[in-house]
Amino acid sequence: MGMEVINPKILLEFATANMRKSGTPVGLLKEEVNSWWEGFEIKREGEWFFFTGLLYQLTPYIEKTVEKIEILEKLKMDGLIRFSKFAPSKILKFFASPKKERIAETKNIVRSIYKLLERAGINVWYDPELDFYSGVLLYELGEEEKFEKHAKLVIESLEKAGVKKIVTIDPHTTYALKHLYPENTFEVASYIELVKDLKGNVKEEVVIHDPCYYSRYLKLYEDVREILSNFGIAYRDVRNSKELTSCCGGPVEGLSARVAKEVAKLRVNELGREKIVTSCPICVSNLRRAGGNVVDLAQLISKENF
Repeated sequence: MGMEVINPKILLEFATANMRKSGTPVGLLKEEVNSWWEGFEIKREGEWFFFTGLLYQLTPYIEKTVEKIEILEKLKMDGLIRFSKFAPSKILKFFASPKKERIAETKNIVRSIYKLLERAGINVWYDPELDFYSGVLLYELGEEEKFEKHAKLVIESLEKAGVKKIVTIDPHTTYALKHLYPENTFEVASYIELVKDLKGNVKEEVVIHDPCYYSRYLKLYEDVREILSNFGIAYRDVRNSKELTSCCGGPVEGLSARVAKEVAKLRVNELGREKIVTSCPICVSNLRRAGGNVVDLAQLISKENF
């Protein structure tokens, strides 16, 4: 017997309703999840705007939401998801309340990326008022019209503030801004492109999981390997890597949390029991859920004291 899956229409309604009322797919306002910059030294003006796209900050809440959806899926109570779109953000935050340690981890990853850029000599700056979720989930769910409407609001805010150059920190946001937003709106670069010449001394051995967007579409897999080599990190590739990388299961979450977990298990089995390095918060989340020993690239290369 095949796995029961939640009606995709229900999850689509859940995500789009959340985007409409909060600007994020989990129904939480960005002010409720975006605190990495508080008590941290940032510049308020510069050349490259540090656009997080909020995905790292949202991932702990996405993880907990997926856990709850998986339970509802098993109990065949997916209809309850419909009612969540009427819930205020405080209820949703309680429903998807992650561990403080996980929130702290993602916050530190974002801070590490900012520091890496500064170390690379990039004139980077940040303003939380100009940082938004990219809306890429709407595109991935086939809601292109809603995605375009959301993207227009983001673009208008950034252009009004005079933003010309943007540095992104995750593959989903990078792909959205480089290929889904109107061409020539901004100059966009992933932080991976801007820090690849840094040198370090991190004695580690890892196996690489290439995120789909970075490898298949943005072709940044060699940049990642260059970074690892420059930091003295020994790495191993598996058969399905680079442009032929295997999925972490993330895109399937919109259909079934349990199916996504099974896909992730297949990938973890392929990667093995070694420490896995990747550069996508969704990949980290899914591979860990399947038992993988996963670390984010920024965590790994920020281990040493600069």
